[in-house]
Amino acid sequence: MKKAQFAAVTLALAAQATLLAGHALAANAPTQSGLSREQVRAELFQARAAGDYVVDAETGAKAYEVTPDRFPARQAKSTVTREQVRAELAKARAEGDYVVDVETGAKAYQVTPDRFPARQAKSSLTREQVRAELFKARAAGDFVVDPETGLKAYQANPGLYPIR
Repeated sequence: MKKAQFAAVTLALAAQATLLAGHALAANAPTQSGLSREQVRAELFQARAAGDYVVDAETGAKAYEVTPDRFPARQAKSTVTREQVRAELAKARAEGDYVVDVETGAKAYQVTPDRFPARQAKSSLTREQVRAELFKARAAGDFVVDPETGLKAYQANPGLYPIR
């Protein structure tokens, strides 16, 4: 009987040792992704702390997007280099394109225009397009002849222009 008990105890201890060794290996063994269990757990804790996990499967919205007040602020990544920012700042200073009055939003070139180069209005139309519009307006009498009343040429002289 002692041999049977000894064999049973030995078998139980061997099974327990194998089981414990398996758990120890599983804790540090790389998974299919190449990460150990502890590395995966560390990533999980970081994601939970940052809110970087999906909470709405339909939209793919993450926790920090749904409830941003519950997670630390995220830093926006810049798409411009330090040199580009410095060049933009130098250009703005030279042209007076920076705010000098926060209340009104007035820029330096508006407050002191004599200190900066003159600005030209940018048109979205070419010279030819403007001339074509002018020609059409003249032909149709669609231009103001009396600025006080806003009377247009086709209204003042209906016989000279096509009927509308």
